[in-house]
Amino acid sequence: CPLQQRHTTLLRLEARAEEVMFVTNVASGLVVTAEAPSFESLQGEGEIKVVIVSTGNVVADFTVGLANCSTELTAAPAV
Repeated sequence: CPLQQRHTTLLRLEARAEEVMFVTNVASGLVVTAEAPSFESLQGEGEIKVVIVSTGNVVADFTVGLANCSTELTAAPAV
């Protein structure tokens, strides 16, 4: 059954250390679109939808955050 809404959960994986490799890649990207639907002031939350295309030579995931917000906005952690 497909999920109708977003769910957050914790997952614990255990593996022997000699079998694990942690790789971090840095890639360039291009912001294709960014949308911020209307929201009520003092609501304490809002959403922004950003579409980013990787332009680098490696597969990459991107984390988007807001910085240098005006005094009316407060940046929350990226989800």
